[in-house]
Amino acid sequence: MSNSFPRTGLPANFDIPTERIFNTEIDNDLFNANFFTSDVTLPASNFNDALTTNSPTSGSSSKSSSAPSPRRTAASTIKEKLLKPAHTSHFECHFNPPGEVITWMSNRNLNPTDPNNQRLITLSCSETALPGSRMATNTLQDDHHGVTERHAYRRQFDDTASFTFYVDAPKSGSEHGYKLIWFFEQWKSFIMNEEDRDISLDAYNWYYRAKFPETYMTNIFITKFERDIDLVRINPSKSTKKYLEYMFLQAFPISINTMPVSYDQSQVLKCTVSFAFSRYILKRKTGVSGGDALPNSKNPFDLDFTDPFQRPPSSTERGPIPLEVIPFRP
Repeated sequence: MSNSFPRTGLPANFDIPTERIFNTEIDNDLFNANFFTSDVTLPASNFNDALTTNSPTSGSSSKSSSAPSPRRTAASTIKEKLLKPAHTSHFECHFNPPGEVITWMSNRNLNPTDPNNQRLITLSCSETALPGSRMATNTLQDDHHGVTERHAYRRQFDDTASFTFYVDAPKSGSEHGYKLIWFFEQWKSFIMNEEDRDISLDAYNWYYRAKFPETYMTNIFITKFERDIDLVRINPSKSTKKYLEYMFLQAFPISINTMPVSYDQSQVLKCTVSFAFSRYILKRKTGVSGGDALPNSKNPFDLDFTDPFQRPPSSTERGPIPLEVIPFRP
């Protein structure tokens, strides 16, 4: 039988060499060689200390192996970090309809580009919500024994945003009033092209045909700021002039909620409008615009004492003080 290779099957006894293939010098070199010498030295006394010693620093991009230890916190630090939180009542909403929508509204006795109308819409927004998003993930199982992992693959944005407005009442003069309702109703009417045809709205064969998206979609904004953004008359040096800007892309109104009216106790009429949008962009900005004229007083909330409806009543107007409200001092 030949001893050539390759050979299949289990090796026979003659496949195992019976004599030494290394000479004595080679055997001594192999025996004296230090195969276990390592370039890595552990300066710590045990393995756990070595892990702690070789852990990444706080400035590294690697993961931290442990949480920072507790430390003392001074009262001044707590006051600086926690006693000036952001408030929910300081925000503005801005709506800029596209050019064709503006033309549509202008032909129906409402000019959205009028600064007075723009300011009315902005200040009338009494409630909204800052948008949010979530991460869509894939679930990975059994890649590691007993461990379920989730890896992100997409960012999912909210698809609607709601805005609640105080409805303005009619005033004497040429202005009709109820501009907030008319503004959003006409925007929706333009989307469906409801009146730009020869057929009447109350005809039995009335129909509609939607406009192209680029004609009615626009960008709307929410700016979130604090009350110290512009202290120009109180203390200009402490004006922050910083705010957040949320920009909603490809937004348009999709619904107007019902507005209940009744003979019960009167309340402010509110209109809630929902907008659809594709996504939002968040920016941090600095700066303020001129705004309205400031009053003569440093406090913008001071009353005008020349106005009889704002100044406090005099002693003759309010009459004598009853004896029962005068404090008794022995």
